[in-house]
Amino acid sequence: MKNSLIVLIALVLSFYNVRAQYDAQASQYMFVPEVFNPASVTANDRFNLMGLYRLQWIGMDGAPQTLFFHASAPLHFLKHDHGVGVMFENDKAGMFSKQGVYAQYAFKYKLKKHVLSFGLNLGFMNQSISSDSLNMLEGLDDYHQGSDPVIPTGSVNAPAFDIGVGAMFRSKSYYFGVSAFHLTKPMFDLDDNVSSSVSPVMYFTGGYAYKLPNNRFVILADAMVKTDFAAYQVDVSARVEIDDLYYLGLNLRPWNAVSFLGGVSLNNGLSIGYSFDLSTTQLISRTYGSHEVYLRYSFLLGGKKNNKYKSVRIL
Repeated sequence: MKNSLIVLIALVLSFYNVRAQYDAQASQYMFVPEVFNPASVTANDRFNLMGLYRLQWIGMDGAPQTLFFHASAPLHFLKHDHGVGVMFENDKAGMFSKQGVYAQYAFKYKLKKHVLSFGLNLGFMNQSISSDSLNMLEGLDDYHQGSDPVIPTGSVNAPAFDIGVGAMFRSKSYYFGVSAFHLTKPMFDLDDNVSSSVSPVMYFTGGYAYKLPNNRFVILADAMVKTDFAAYQVDVSARVEIDDLYYLGLNLRPWNAVSFLGGVSLNNGLSIGYSFDLSTTQLISRTYGSHEVYLRYSFLLGGKKNNKYKSVRIL
């Protein structure tokens, strides 16, 4: 019984660790750049409050659920602009969950009509196993009764220090960035016989905005590649912004899913977005898709006019 439980946990850990290589994904990555690159903190030179919730693979038991919350503030000292932020992450998949709390800092150097920024991401990750989920598995009656000492009762938690860095170059119509997370290769010891680690992950992002002659429509394209150099994932998106207010678009994740995007940016600084993912794998017959909602409030202090949220590519 003891050996079978260890094997079971190790197998699930292996599955979860594959997900952790890429961290939690977001189809609306272009609207939450702070999650994937600390150099983008306060790229719009405003105070920001942002939240994102993703419910993946509707209809499957133990399907992944992801929550991000981020708050940031711009600073100016020593003749340069800076940004500071805090981020909270909660990612759950079946019996496993991952939490993260991070402090972020960005230094921005202006080059005439361009901005070059560098960022730092410091914090702690925590992986845990819920015993309640294990109790529901067939054949684990000994554990349910607490008679198997190899599996602790309640939840098992394993924290680890984490660090990430990033850089971003922005102009009025385009941007590109690169970042690296989990540089410390966090190790999680969940049991004397079971451990899990997270490999370093790199993100490459870029985007371009083209305003049509009538000034009512803007065509925007974004892309993100994430890899641990053992595997990779690509997101490519395009959308149309109408009257600097509404947008509609598509995001393609090759051999994985296609996402339908839509949202609105209001003059009071509030932005709301929604995406629906339709799997292009065999999962399409087992799920009802994935839902994702994001909300951002951007504002200025000191009586200044509170314009709508500005994209990271618009200076």
